[in-house]
Amino acid sequence: MSTEHTLEDPRIVTLDPVTTAAVRATVRMEALRTFFDNSFSLLFATLGEQRTEPAGAPYARYRGEPTETVDVEVGIPVGAAITGDGDVRPSELPGGEVVTATHVGPYDGLGDSYRRLAGWI
Repeated sequence: MSTEHTLEDPRIVTLDPVTTAAVRATVRMEALRTFFDNSFSLLFATLGEQRTEPAGAPYARYRGEPTETVDVEVGIPVGAAITGDGDVRPSELPGGEVVTATHVGPYDGLGDSYRRLAGWI
């Protein structure tokens, strides 16, 4: 597996609130990849069952500083609120000023991209 990765286009932007469908849990760090895979499968299945199209790119929202565990929300923007189904719930990304960047490369390089973004901030 290649370990080459980059952090592209860090910048400050102002975002409007976004309605989402999401799965949220406190996850052990070593189980994060499996949580993402399972959550996206659930989310896309729920959107299909509710005949709802994604209205933007999938996201991950971390709440608090990761330690051995992390409180994370994985979601997909939607045009209108979904009906909660099992672990999939309606949610919202708040609007406001944020720092954004794109990590390009394998998952195992994500930590380095986070550190580089924190340094940029």
